[in-house]
Amino acid sequence: MKKLIVGLLMAVLMSAGLVSTTVTSAFAGCTPTEYVTCGTPTVHSTSVPMKKANMAKIRVRISTGQKKAKAVGWLYVTVTQGDTVRTKRVRYNGNGSPRTFVFNKLAAGTWNYTVTFVSEKDSRYKNAVDSGKAKVKGKKKARG
Repeated sequence: MKKLIVGLLMAVLMSAGLVSTTVTSAFAGCTPTEYVTCGTPTVHSTSVPMKKANMAKIRVRISTGQKKAKAVGWLYVTVTQGDTVRTKRVRYNGNGSPRTFVFNKLAAGTWNYTVTFVSEKDSRYKNAVDSGKAKVKGKKKARG
Protein backbone atom coordinates (compact mmCIF):
# COMPACT_ATOMS: atom_id res chain seq x y z
CA MET A 1 0.00 0.00 0.00
CA LYS A 2 2.89 2.35 0.86
CA LYS A 3 4.51 1.72 -2.54
CA LEU A 4 1.27 2.56 -4.31
CA ILE A 5 0.90 5.86 -2.47
CA VAL A 6 4.54 6.83 -3.11
CA GLY A 7 4.17 5.92 -6.77
CA LEU A 8 1.04 8.05 -7.13
CA LEU A 9 2.72 10.94 -5.33
CA MET A 10 5.73 10.77 -7.69
CA ALA A 11 3.40 10.68 -10.71
CA VAL A 12 1.61 13.81 -9.52
CA LEU A 13 4.86 15.67 -8.80
CA MET A 14 6.37 14.66 -12.16
CA SER A 15 3.31 15.77 -14.09
CA ALA A 16 3.39 19.11 -12.29
CA GLY A 17 7.04 19.53 -13.25
CA LEU A 18 8.28 19.69 -9.68
CA VAL A 19 10.44 16.54 -9.93
CA SER A 20 12.72 15.60 -12.81
CA THR A 21 13.86 12.09 -13.61
CA THR A 22 16.49 12.80 -16.24
CA VAL A 23 20.06 12.08 -15.26
CA THR A 24 23.18 13.46 -16.94
CA SER A 25 26.72 12.98 -15.81
CA ALA A 26 28.59 15.98 -14.51
CA PHE A 27 31.54 15.13 -16.77
CA ALA A 28 29.46 15.40 -19.94
CA GLY A 29 28.58 18.98 -19.10
CA CYS A 30 32.16 20.00 -18.44
CA THR A 31 33.64 22.54 -20.83
CA PRO A 32 37.32 23.36 -20.43
CA THR A 33 38.41 26.92 -19.84
CA GLU A 34 41.76 28.39 -18.95
CA TYR A 35 40.91 27.77 -15.27
CA VAL A 36 39.03 24.46 -15.46
CA THR A 37 40.26 21.26 -17.07
CA CYS A 38 37.94 18.32 -17.34
CA GLY A 39 40.30 15.42 -16.82
CA THR A 40 43.61 13.76 -17.39
CA PRO A 41 43.65 10.38 -19.11
CA THR A 42 45.89 7.66 -17.76
CA VAL A 43 48.58 6.11 -19.95
CA HIS A 44 49.29 2.43 -19.26
CA SER A 45 52.41 1.10 -20.97
CA THR A 46 54.30 -2.17 -20.70
CA SER A 47 57.32 -3.65 -22.37
CA VAL A 48 56.56 -7.01 -23.97
CA PRO A 49 59.44 -9.54 -24.09
CA MET A 50 60.54 -10.37 -27.63
CA LYS A 51 61.93 -13.72 -28.83
CA LYS A 52 63.77 -12.09 -31.70
CA ALA A 53 67.06 -10.29 -31.15
CA ASN A 54 67.52 -6.52 -31.29
CA MET A 55 63.79 -5.72 -31.06
CA ALA A 56 61.58 -4.05 -28.47
CA LYS A 57 57.78 -4.09 -28.28
CA ILE A 58 55.85 -1.57 -26.20
CA ARG A 59 52.10 -1.89 -25.64
CA VAL A 60 50.16 1.29 -24.80
CA ARG A 61 46.58 1.78 -23.60
CA ILE A 62 44.83 5.03 -22.68
CA SER A 63 41.99 5.12 -20.15
CA THR A 64 39.83 8.10 -19.25
CA GLY A 65 37.99 6.67 -16.27
CA GLN A 66 34.66 6.99 -18.08
CA LYS A 67 33.07 4.27 -20.19
CA LYS A 68 31.97 6.38 -23.13
CA ALA A 69 34.43 9.28 -22.90
CA LYS A 70 37.06 9.20 -25.65
CA ALA A 71 40.47 10.78 -25.49
CA VAL A 72 41.50 11.60 -29.06
CA GLY A 73 44.97 12.78 -30.00
CA TRP A 74 48.49 11.57 -30.78
CA LEU A 75 50.70 8.94 -29.14
CA TYR A 76 54.45 9.50 -29.18
CA VAL A 77 56.77 6.68 -28.09
CA THR A 78 60.46 7.47 -27.66
CA VAL A 79 63.12 4.89 -26.81
CA THR A 80 66.57 6.02 -25.69
CA GLN A 81 69.86 4.38 -24.81
CA GLY A 82 72.77 6.74 -24.26
CA ASP A 83 72.81 9.18 -27.19
CA THR A 84 70.62 6.98 -29.42
CA VAL A 85 67.01 8.15 -29.69
CA ARG A 86 64.21 6.56 -31.76
CA THR A 87 60.68 7.96 -31.93
CA LYS A 88 57.38 6.77 -33.39
CA ARG A 89 54.12 8.67 -33.63
CA VAL A 90 50.60 7.39 -34.29
CA ARG A 91 47.09 8.86 -34.24
CA TYR A 92 44.97 7.63 -31.33
CA ASN A 93 41.21 7.61 -31.97
CA GLY A 94 40.09 6.96 -28.40
CA ASN A 95 38.52 3.52 -28.83
CA GLY A 96 40.30 2.13 -25.74
CA SER A 97 42.09 -0.70 -27.53
CA PRO A 98 45.83 -1.07 -26.89
CA ARG A 99 48.34 0.08 -29.50
CA THR A 100 51.59 -1.80 -30.04
CA PHE A 101 54.85 -0.19 -31.10
CA VAL A 102 57.72 -2.34 -32.40
CA PHE A 103 61.24 -0.96 -32.64
CA ASN A 104 63.80 -3.05 -34.54
CA LYS A 105 67.55 -2.81 -35.10
CA LEU A 106 68.22 -1.79 -31.51
CA ALA A 107 71.44 -2.51 -29.67
CA ALA A 108 71.28 -5.13 -26.93
CA GLY A 109 70.77 -3.85 -23.40
CA THR A 110 68.25 -1.82 -21.43
CA TRP A 111 66.37 0.95 -23.23
CA ASN A 112 64.33 3.65 -21.51
CA TYR A 113 61.02 4.49 -23.13
CA THR A 114 58.61 7.38 -22.72
CA VAL A 115 55.01 7.34 -23.92
CA THR A 116 53.36 10.74 -24.35
CA PHE A 117 49.68 11.28 -25.12
CA VAL A 118 49.03 14.69 -26.69
CA SER A 119 45.34 15.54 -26.87
CA GLU A 120 43.78 17.60 -29.61
CA LYS A 121 43.58 21.36 -29.12
CA ASP A 122 39.80 21.42 -28.70
CA SER A 123 39.76 18.36 -26.44
CA ARG A 124 38.74 18.54 -22.79
CA TYR A 125 41.61 16.28 -21.75
CA LYS A 126 45.11 17.17 -20.67
CA ASN A 127 48.28 15.55 -21.98
CA ALA A 128 49.61 12.48 -20.15
CA VAL A 129 52.99 10.73 -19.89
CA ASP A 130 54.23 7.30 -18.80
CA SER A 131 57.70 5.75 -18.91
CA GLY A 132 59.54 2.52 -18.24
CA LYS A 133 62.39 0.24 -19.29
CA ALA A 134 62.59 -2.35 -22.05
CA LYS A 135 65.16 -5.14 -22.23
CA VAL A 136 66.54 -5.91 -25.69
CA LYS A 137 68.26 -9.22 -26.36
CA GLY A 138 71.35 -9.43 -28.53
CA LYS A 139 72.19 -12.04 -31.13
CA LYS A 140 73.66 -15.26 -29.85
CA LYS A 141 77.25 -15.82 -30.83
CA ALA A 142 78.30 -19.03 -32.52
CA ARG A 143 80.41 -21.40 -30.49
CA GLY A 144 83.55 -22.55 -32.12
